[in-house]
Amino acid sequence: MHLAANWNDVLETDFRIIYIDQYKKLPAMVPDIFNVLTSDKAFEKSSSVGQVPDHQEFTGKVGEVERSQGYDKVITFTEYAAKIMIQHKLASDDQNRVVNRFPTGLATSANRSREKQGANVFILGTTYEPSDGDGCELFASDHPSNVSGVATQSNESTLTLGATNVETTRLAMYDFYGDIGEQISVNPDSIIIPRSLEETGYEIINSKGKVDTADNNVNFHQGKYKLMVWDRLTDAENWWMVDYAMMKEYLIWWNREPIQMFQDKDSNTLVASYISYYRCGTSWDDWHWGYENIPA
Repeated sequence: MHLAANWNDVLETDFRIIYIDQYKKLPAMVPDIFNVLTSDKAFEKSSSVGQVPDHQEFTGKVGEVERSQGYDKVITFTEYAAKIMIQHKLASDDQNRVVNRFPTGLATSANRSREKQGANVFILGTTYEPSDGDGCELFASDHPSNVSGVATQSNESTLTLGATNVETTRLAMYDFYGDIGEQISVNPDSIIIPRSLEETGYEIINSKGKVDTADNNVNFHQGKYKLMVWDRLTDAENWWMVDYAMMKEYLIWWNREPIQMFQDKDSNTLVASYISYYRCGTSWDDWHWGYENIPA
């Protein structure tokens, strides 16, 4: 609780200025990374349908082909809230008009919290194992198939960010296949990195010549990828290659209730409470859009 006894500075008149929320905000990346949707339900469900098998030679009778039922996903929504409590005496005696701006920080906090929640999908991409879908982490070495006889697939490795390893990862994504073991169309066209890898990523994409060699070869990667730098990513070495269009389709951010502000005044204690609240959820309907590297 914000009490007058603890905030002597704002009660004095000899301060030229008292700073509050003076820092610029980091860029919002969630809208650029996620498919942002709105829900009015208690939960959302999604499912998938398998590929159509190959045509067979016609020998007088058309052979039947069958799709298979895919995995189901259930998306629930988590509540988030924060509260600032201000004593009436403190607000009344504030000589610098600072206290009445305290509640505006709740909006900044809410937006920052949402960005961290979005980044956690990547930060926990190899450790958070949901109970639905294929039962694997978003980035896993053992994604199963719902069709018997189709081997598991991997979209994680331990390569450091560099031109050679970007190419290795790109080719690995082209080898992704669907539930019946058929190759699918993937376009690895974007690289997501923390700020610490920005220089390396920039050189890979923008160098005219072959990166980090004395050869006069053309740089195959020049202008080939969109570089997405996300300050909320906490590991200095981990990086992701993605099919941007596919990611924007299958990586979901659900807004169940937008950021809301509430105010309540207790007439017994003369304390005002300012509350911020929102409800949201994140999920993915498919994993084939991305590949994570966690250098050993």
